[in-house]
Amino acid sequence: MHMYFVSLHQVLPFILVGIGVDVSQEKSVTVAHLLEFQRHKVAPHGKENLKALEKCGMTVTLTSLTNVVVFLFGATFSYPAVQYFCIYAAMAIFFNYVLQCTLFTAFLVKDLQRQEKRLQDGM
Repeated sequence: MHMYFVSLHQVLPFILVGIGVDVSQEKSVTVAHLLEFQRHKVAPHGKENLKALEKCGMTVTLTSLTNVVVFLFGATFSYPAVQYFCIYAAMAIFFNYVLQCTLFTAFLVKDLQRQEKRLQDGM
């Protein structure tokens, strides 16, 4: 099966940004709530981030898995342009999920360390 770039793919970056921002916000808000409730406790930021992932990890995983499955189901559509779009979207959402679980989490820990040292935004 050959994969082609069709004009429908031009919408895909906007869909991915929306999904990525949703996941990032979910994780960031969960960490912020944990920090607010545990101000009196001093814990390493890895622990706070781990607790945040425990609280929102299932939600993020199920949302991403559902999106991937829906787009893979859309790949069974009879129009080739829609098939290509759905396959590209499913792969992109999967890689977005992997990067959210690894890279974004690492950046979130670094930002928490920066906040603890009371440094300005921007490295």
